[in-house]
Order: sequence, then structure tokens, then C-alpha cells
Amino acid sequence: MSPSPSNSYDTSPQPCTTNQNGRENNERLSTSNGKMSPTRYHANSMGQRSYSFEASEEDLDVDDKVEELMRRDSSVIKEEIKAFLANRRISQAVVAQVTGISQSRISHWLLQQGSDLSEQKKRAFYRWYQLEKTNP
Repeated sequence: MSPSPSNSYDTSPQPCTTNQNGRENNERLSTSNGKMSPTRYHANSMGQRSYSFEASEEDLDVDDKVEELMRRDSSVIKEEIKAFLANRRISQAVVAQVTGISQSRISHWLLQQGSDLSEQKKRAFYRWYQLEKTNP
């Protein structure tokens, strides 16, 4: 059945609403090979961010404190952190979510059971600890 001029159906493609970067876009989608494909992102549609390679004074300060913690006796630091978590009522699950370290590993490490955390995980944990101490 072919569309006749007498019917009221519009056979032209309808505009598609897409959501790009939280903004609605009512432009028609481009067609190639008979298939619908999303429009390309325009260079200026992305949020403009400038990244600086200069670390802020606060970042350097936190990094220095993390390095200091890395040099200290970990059993003393673990006790300090356990007291901090208890005083602030911060669960290990929250710490795990923020640091990317499993709650099980955090628990074993704080209880001094099993192996030590890797240097990378320990730095992440200490960094979180320093930031949390200075920015409650």
C-alpha cells in the first residue's frame, strides 16, 4: 500500500529529541544508509574545563601529609584511623565506596589481620583520611 496524497499522514521523518550532556536537542537526526544515527557532538557543546598542572597549595599539603603517614608506623596509624572512624561514626562501607578499596580489605587491614594494603591502596586510604580530617 502506497501513501496517497489524499490521506493526512505525514511520511517525512519526525524530529527526534535526544539528551546530550543534560541538554535537550530537538535537531533532526542525520540519516545515512537509511538508518538513524545520533548527531555528532559539536566542539562547543562539551563543558569547557581548564586543567592546571600546578597543584594547589592544599593538594600539596595533603600530599605531604600522606607521605608522612606512609613513613610512619602503620599500626599506630591504624589505631588513629579506627578512633577517627568511631568518633565520626563513619562506616567502613562508606570508606570503601569513596576509596575504591573493598570493605573486607579495609576491615582486615584495620584489625591487622592478613596482608598489608598495597602502596596504591594505602595512599588512597590515607589521602581520604587526611581530606576527611581537614574538611569534616
